[in-house]
Amino acid sequence: MEHIKREINAGTLDPSFGDNGVVDLVSEVSWSIPHSILALSNGKLIYANGDRREWLRTLQLRRVNTNGFFESSFGVNGSVILPIGFNTGARFGLFPYSDDKFLVKSTYIDFGQQDMVFVRLDFNGCIDTTFGSDGFLRIHPYDLIYPRATKPKSEQKINQLTPAVDYIGGSVCALPDGKMLIAHSGIFDGRGFNGFIFRLMPDGSVDKTFNGTGFIIVQLDLADPEDNEAISIALQKDGKFLLCGSFVVGETTSGFIVRYNDNGEVDRSFNNGQPVIIASPDFGMISATTLSVREQDGAIVVVGTAYDNWSVIPTTKTPWMAVLNTNGSFNLVFNNGRPLFAGVVPGKSLWRECAWQEDGNKILVAGSVVARYLSNGQLDLSFNGTGWNSQGDSYGEMVITNDKKLALIGQNSLVRYLT
Repeated sequence: MEHIKREINAGTLDPSFGDNGVVDLVSEVSWSIPHSILALSNGKLIYANGDRREWLRTLQLRRVNTNGFFESSFGVNGSVILPIGFNTGARFGLFPYSDDKFLVKSTYIDFGQQDMVFVRLDFNGCIDTTFGSDGFLRIHPYDLIYPRATKPKSEQKINQLTPAVDYIGGSVCALPDGKMLIAHSGIFDGRGFNGFIFRLMPDGSVDKTFNGTGFIIVQLDLADPEDNEAISIALQKDGKFLLCGSFVVGETTSGFIVRYNDNGEVDRSFNNGQPVIIASPDFGMISATTLSVREQDGAIVVVGTAYDNWSVIPTTKTPWMAVLNTNGSFNLVFNNGRPLFAGVVPGKSLWRECAWQEDGNKILVAGSVVARYLSNGQLDLSFNGTGWNSQGDSYGEMVITNDKKLALIGQNSLVRYLT
């Protein structure tokens, strides 16, 4: 009966969560950016803020109950404050690790050097001291590749990949054996900018068995690729993993998807080892943001945003999505085998997140709005009567809870929808 009720009200706010489906996010500091959300196995949620406290930038974590009320039993008086560094970047995220632990990934910026910082905690907010150094791990990608004496003098980043305003890249997948697979936007080796993937052991040390070195420098099997960027990874149940990102040729930026075997080698059974390319003559830049794998058959949905031209703060955006078969071919059922470039609301044109719904025949997406699509690429009109919904807040991340509800974090609030 409850399942039928949810179906009837799919796409509407969940009245059992917060104030009719909305929890306002407030902070005791003047500068605070809500960004990441994590669904726990018990239905509770943890979310993260990037805060500025006097001269120090920190990450603040809080936990809310299934009804949306903050829990004072989490951390100290209901919050955990992580003093990541002097100038912590706004790019951070929460990622599931095990049945009772999760990972925090952030960026530490010091005199132009951008290090990745990881913290592992349990669901009560206690730091796991068996990871890294007392629960913290700081990694500079160049240190994994080069001895310090031979590090390239230039660590510049090229300027034609994902605009900073829309970037949420940097992805972590926990593996069944406790290892961690991490995608980093990339490194500059003196010749070009390339995506970077590495694997860690459960204690945070580099897993040297991965690709023989512990890392992959993404090299796309294309005629004239100039630069590429790794944005998001997704794990398949057979241990293989998918990567999506963007690459540059001349003045054009396109999206790509490639698959690797669990040892770090390119999977030749996926599109003959070549990247699947998302491109269109109507757009000068296409960025791939995230992807999701359907468990029942390995089908892949990938979403992103297209721009007329590259700009640090682009003004014209068009969301896109595509569905691939497990072998890398375009799924002919979805939009006749083509990427779908279309927004649902004028002026609201951005996809950041995607997921297959439980039955595997519907696709949830979120960004400027939250929407649900049928497997053929049409909006699902049983979702809020229109196929989409919005509370006037652009959504940073979305998660599906253990009772199949859809929770999202926006700039000012947490919201939960029925599905």
